[in-house]
Amino acid sequence: MKKVIVVYLGDVFDAKEDLLEDQTPLEAAETPFLDHIYSFSYNGSIANPNILDSYAISSILSMFLGIKKNQHSSFYLAKGMDCELKENDIIFKNNFVSLKPTAKSLSIMDPSGASLSVEEKLELTELLNSDLYKDEKESFYLKTSLGGDSVLVYSKENLDKKLVSFNEFHSPYEFVGREIDVYPKMQEQSKRFMYIMNESQMLMSKYPVVIEKSKDNFFIPNSIWFHEGSFVESLNVKFPLHPFKKSIVLSPNLIMKGFASTCEMQYLSNVENYTKTFEENDFVFLDKEMSDKQLDPIEKVNEIQVLDKKIEKIAEQFANVNANILFLFNYPYNMNNEKEKRCSFLLSELKNGMFKLPQKKFTTFDLLCIFSNAISLPDLKSSGFIEGKFGERKNVSPMILGSKLFKN
Repeated sequence: MKKVIVVYLGDVFDAKEDLLEDQTPLEAAETPFLDHIYSFSYNGSIANPNILDSYAISSILSMFLGIKKNQHSSFYLAKGMDCELKENDIIFKNNFVSLKPTAKSLSIMDPSGASLSVEEKLELTELLNSDLYKDEKESFYLKTSLGGDSVLVYSKENLDKKLVSFNEFHSPYEFVGREIDVYPKMQEQSKRFMYIMNESQMLMSKYPVVIEKSKDNFFIPNSIWFHEGSFVESLNVKFPLHPFKKSIVLSPNLIMKGFASTCEMQYLSNVENYTKTFEENDFVFLDKEMSDKQLDPIEKVNEIQVLDKKIEKIAEQFANVNANILFLFNYPYNMNNEKEKRCSFLLSELKNGMFKLPQKKFTTFDLLCIFSNAISLPDLKSSGFIEGKFGERKNVSPMILGSKLFKN
């Protein structure tokens, strides 16, 4: 089997901006190397309606690799943070947020707790774990990593899973500047998590750092915020169709650390020598996701140009590599229904370090994908790698792409 390299680049695609003369940041950026890859790649978009996860890449990878029981990224994050987990535990991602009253409810002013240092978040985590009320039949704890990621791990005796719904626990970014209106819709058991968040406000309001900083900072975080909850379905997820003898995940993201651990892959947060890694492994996931910071259009143009140079530098270490290589790009929230997570892709082949269109025998199905505008050959008359017609293209299931184009 040919080696496979998956390179994840995150939110490269975006909407058009007036500041960029009605261009997207990608259109405005100079990306000679991505343009070069595009000219030797099949391209398209993949989606699956069952992916209800803001970090869709872990679900997409699972489908590529034939893992039938995929876990939510909240599970992988907790696993990557070395949390002690049991089956049927509940896990939420957690943010430290700034809540402010509105005429009828509350609104979120700062969804990420940017004005708190990691050390202060760690102190608050310790405070809340010590002082939050716990029922005698329940146990839970918060955990915050040195990188600032945070989770809640919750368990309760004889918990009826039917009474727990995670649908109302939205990302805090969805409530920035607008009223929070989900609480009345919660199931009874789910309200317990709302009560924990409410109690955290009372405890954090007495925390000396919060008191001091609030004097001159209107956006100081004063609450925790749970979102993207999930059950721990199984702690024994294996690769039922694992096609690779040696595989590795290279990513600073703790979600991908947890994914690698669960799927029995090697994991490194980073490497200096990619050549050795590519030569020694049959499957490589390389995480080069762009910063998730809120960027203005000019900053994003600059960041895309820096990314283009980074990928070119990494590609210099492909000299002796023969592999299929798949580049994945998020389909961003402001261009698509958030509930249908999508990725656009470029699929190319490396032969002795040179990018080429994949040389393989296409099945009738593959040809139908091309003719139906689901997968396309490069348009050499275009201006290079831009959003173009990706938004109009029909979607391919990750499982189909994995079986038809990914595993040959």
